[in-house]
Amino acid sequence: MAIIAGTKPLPVDNMGVPNEAQETMGMSPDGALANTPGRMGKRKAALKNLEGQAQRMRKRAAERDGGGNELAPGTIVQLALQDVDRGKTDNPNATMIVVEKVGATTYRIANKAGVYKELVTRAYLKPLPAATPQLLGFAHIMGEWEGMPKVGIRAVAASASHVGGQGMLRCACT
Repeated sequence: MAIIAGTKPLPVDNMGVPNEAQETMGMSPDGALANTPGRMGKRKAALKNLEGQAQRMRKRAAERDGGGNELAPGTIVQLALQDVDRGKTDNPNATMIVVEKVGATTYRIANKAGVYKELVTRAYLKPLPAATPQLLGFAHIMGEWEGMPKVGIRAVAASASHVGGQGMLRCACT
């Protein structure tokens, strides 16, 4: 802090803010905000409203997902694909199967290409309650997923693609 000749330094708190500046910012010298009338009541009302909104969101998500937030192994789910990971004509979602629940909200998923190498949280998975592993040809995956290769998101997208995935495929002929 530079001191100009002929002036005395301002008393400073432990955060480097002069005490006079604290008073103009509505702060008391001990660093706490000045207590304005009705502030605590407004904060409590805001908290109550946020908690109510969270409860409504949980209820709506449970109704949409078929009653629960848990996914059992064998559940068919969809994983959203980024535009850069798929071809222009490919589906924006990859259909996968949950093979293992790893944590409270994390899952290991797989499809015909292999096991997706990253764990996925529940928020990124959309369950398909009407689909079964037998209907989609995923029945064999549940028994042998541990021996399947670990693949990235582009290999997952390419396995679900009708045109071979993103990029150019080259001919191997001579």
